[in-house]
Amino acid sequence: MALTPDFATKLDHLLKALSISRGRLAQEAGLDKSLVGRWVAGKVRPSALNLEKATAALARRQKGFSILDWDRSLPDFVARFGGAVVGAQGPGMVFHADVLTHARAEISQRGDRYTGFYWIYRKSFGRPGRQGRLAVCIRPRDGLLEIIEGAPGFEYRGWGLLLANRLYAMFTDDAAEVMAYMIANAALPPKAKVLHAIFLGVSSDGQLTPKSAPAVLLRAGDLTGDPAADAATYLQMKANGGQIDPKDVPPRVRTFLDRDFGATAFAMGGPDMVTAPPTEDDDFA
Repeated sequence: MALTPDFATKLDHLLKALSISRGRLAQEAGLDKSLVGRWVAGKVRPSALNLEKATAALARRQKGFSILDWDRSLPDFVARFGGAVVGAQGPGMVFHADVLTHARAEISQRGDRYTGFYWIYRKSFGRPGRQGRLAVCIRPRDGLLEIIEGAPGFEYRGWGLLLANRLYAMFTDDAAEVMAYMIANAALPPKAKVLHAIFLGVSSDGQLTPKSAPAVLLRAGDLTGDPAADAATYLQMKANGGQIDPKDVPPRVRTFLDRDFGATAFAMGGPDMVTAPPTEDDDFA
C-alpha cells in the first residue's frame, strides 16, 4: 500500500493514544527500536512487511485496527482513535467504566480550575539534595485532562482524572519506558494558583528505585485556546526547566518540600509519611 505523507503523525498519535512507547511497539512487533523511532520522526517509511508487523502488534491493543486504517485522512484517523487511551487494554490502562463516567462528569464541572501552565517543584529522584523545576501543561482532551510535564532531555505525558475534586494522574516517559503517578489536592475556584501533590516515580540512577516526594504546582499562565500558541508556550517553559539549586526555590515552596516526616517527626506530632495537606488560598511565589 502507498502510505500517505502524514503516516509519521498518525503513528505518533496512535502510540500516545494507546500509551505505548516506540520501544514497546518495536519489541512486540519484532522490529528494531531505532527503526520505529525513524518512522515517527518521518525520516523513513516502513516496508510493506514491517508495516504488517507493526499493524498486527497495534491491533492486539486496539480492537478493530487494520492496515486499511493507515489510508484514513488525518482528521478521520484522529477521530477514530483519539479516545483510544481510555479504552486501551495495555497493562495498567484498564479502567472501570464508572470511573471514567464520574471523572468526565466532574471534569466538565471543575476541569477548567486545573487547566493551564504550571511550574512543578519536587525533589530530584536521581540527585539527592537537588530540586527539580519542570514545565507542566494541563489541557482538556477527550473529556479528560491531558497532562504534559517536561524539562530538557525528558518528558512525561499522561492523563488526569478528577474524582471527589482530587486530581489523579498517570504518566509515561517514552524514552525511558517508565511510569509515574501524581495525586493533587483540590483546586480552588476560579483557577488554581497552587496545588499540593504527592509524586511517585523511579530514580534515574540506573536502578529505577521507586521513590515518592511532595510536590507543589504553581500556576504560570492560562491556556489561550490556540493549540499552536499553547504548544509554543509549553516548549519555551520546558527549555527553562530542570534541576535547580534549593536556594532558587520560592521560600514557601521550599518549606513545604523540606517538611520532616517519619518515626521521629511522628513522635513530635508530625506526619509519619509523605502527605499533601489541603491547598491554601495564598501566593506561594
